[in-house]
Amino acid sequence: MTSSQPRAGSGVVSAQGTADPSRVRVIVPWRDRILLVQHRDADGMFWILPGGGVKPGETLEKAAVREVREEAGAVCRIVRRLDLPAGVDGMAGYGLFLGSVETDALEPSQSVDGEVVHAAAWHRISDTEPIGPLTPRLWSPIAPLFKTILSGQVNGAWESRPPERT
Repeated sequence: MTSSQPRAGSGVVSAQGTADPSRVRVIVPWRDRILLVQHRDADGMFWILPGGGVKPGETLEKAAVREVREEAGAVCRIVRRLDLPAGVDGMAGYGLFLGSVETDALEPSQSVDGEVVHAAAWHRISDTEPIGPLTPRLWSPIAPLFKTILSGQVNGAWESRPPERT
């Protein structure tokens, strides 16, 4: 990363008029599945893409790799940063990344920075389950992106800028 590239949460405003993200989420595909982690909140258990906060001095890309390793025990590399599909709720302040793994082995941590990760699993994405167990009211708009990624055609309208150089 050069000194002209902002770090996460630097307050630098992008060309789209939004501040740099201070949190990340990662889409990690494996065959016809997407990696999800299970957490609990006041409403009960829920599945979500791995991700979380960016630590001071950490790039978004490094945070994305760390979060996947911490929450799911998967060793991933970042392929690229993605644009967040319009209509996905609950992702304000997040950067979305596409990750890649060489194996489907998972070793989820029980606790990550005080948050309990109850499970990590590969969830099948299909025409009948286009977002797997993600909460439909928040995540339905991401279904076309999942389909595009799993078909191997990532270089469509969803592709964004390359990941930060480290």
